Amino acid sequence: MNTEVLKLDGSADDLVKVRYAARLLQAGALVAFPTETVYGLGADARSPEALTRLTLVKGREDGKPYALLLPGPRHAEELSAGLTRVARKLMRLYWPGPLTVVVPRRGGGTVGLRISEHPVTRSLLTQCGFPLATPSANRSGSPREPVNAQMVHDELQGDIS
Repeated sequence: MNTEVLKLDGSADDLVKVRYAARLLQAGALVAFPTETVYGLGADARSPEALTRLTLVKGREDGKPYALLLPGPRHAEELSAGLTRVARKLMRLYWPGPLTVVVPRRGGGTVGLRISEHPVTRSLLTQCGFPLATPSANRSGSPREPVNAQMVHDELQGDIS
């Protein structure tokens, strides 16, 4: 697979590119994108096949959970087994932003939830309409955090869309 780099430049074409990336995610592909901290690698959190692909590409221990980036706060309600008063307050105060809130997951266990404040990430999630499992866009154990598209491309070229 050849990894495409879609450069956003503030033009009207940006939304077309974001919609294209959302369609790739809807089809089960992996897509990297900027967040307010590092570049993230996203997979459809509802798709077992996409999650398996994500784990393989990351070289991550099987069964290790992923934090989920959400399109909006209502998804937190849908994914959790109930939000505490403290969790709701933290979400209200710090979302969107780089805060991951760990809550009981519907069906058991826990899940980390976050709403990014980065405009590209927000647009991508809006176009997808579903949560993304999102680790950093590098291999597990990599000593460098991916802070630009070139770093992601250098490390994951050929393994992500």
